[in-house]
Amino acid sequence: LVKSEKIYFHDTMLLCHLLQSTPEDLAKSQPGRFGHVLENFVLSELTKANHTSGDNVDISFYRTNDGREIDFVLERQHKLVAIEVKNAENITDKDLAGIKELQQATGKDFLCGIVLCNTPRVIAYDKDIYLLPFNALWQ
Repeated sequence: LVKSEKIYFHDTMLLCHLLQSTPEDLAKSQPGRFGHVLENFVLSELTKANHTSGDNVDISFYRTNDGREIDFVLERQHKLVAIEVKNAENITDKDLAGIKELQQATGKDFLCGIVLCNTPRVIAYDKDIYLLPFNALWQ
């Protein structure tokens, strides 16, 4: 594992302002950048839920030397939930490489992997890996 930091804006509209665009325009013209804005938004929602629930969940990310990454890893009492954010509806095994690697490396401590994406409903994709629509953040 590589120790490094990521910088996030908890105010995604401020981020869009700094990018001189709107979320809608970014989604259409710069989907890669929009993905980063979406990742910032998800972290903001996870942080709010963590603070209001009082669960004291550690939120970090996972990145290997060869570049596999998971956007967010939630850890509580040595149990892990991996969350990947994708601005896509069609998810492939390649999109899940980081989650599957963490799942294999952590064994029974891995509770589940979640891909937040543009799917219209919850889909059980693989063993303990689920695709969830973005509105699941508020349910």
